[in-house]
Amino acid sequence: MLTPLVAPIETVLVPLDFGPGDDNDPECFEVDDSPYRVSGGSLEAVRLASHFATTNGAKIRLLHVVAEMSATGMYAGPVRVPKQLLDDINDRTRATAMEVLRAFHHRYFPELALDIVVRSGKPSEVILEEAERPGVGLIVMATSDHHRLARFILGTTADRIIRAAPCPVTVVPPQRQPPTT
Repeated sequence: MLTPLVAPIETVLVPLDFGPGDDNDPECFEVDDSPYRVSGGSLEAVRLASHFATTNGAKIRLLHVVAEMSATGMYAGPVRVPKQLLDDINDRTRATAMEVLRAFHHRYFPELALDIVVRSGKPSEVILEEAERPGVGLIVMATSDHHRLARFILGTTADRIIRAAPCPVTVVPPQRQPPTT
């Protein structure tokens, strides 16, 4: 009897990024009276993961990574930022990110059961740590829409994940707007 080369996929990890939106954009959703927007590529990544998970009996884990503010990474002049203030800012940032992901979930995928995770750190490192968790067998993520030169010089999070992930990675390209005539 042949042994499968890949373990069954129990969880599909979907790193999701979002940013501020525009009140006039119909794709935006609000959290605390502020508009937010998820890129078209990220939306397609969740749709693809949803299809795969539904077809294969897997669950989906949405992951958003926030940058951790620290005194060493901020202005180092004569004014010191109290640690408690930084801790409060970091806690509020994570809480807001969780609220945004919940609002995204309810707007676009209310029928799906999703695990939502918000962590602090460097995106590529946190995504790879999450990919090491038991049962995670696939990562579905969008690429950023950075200029090719910037990607060549700096690399991208997706590039790092593809090279180092312990499981298969499906990358969804950025969504292009159709040309206007």
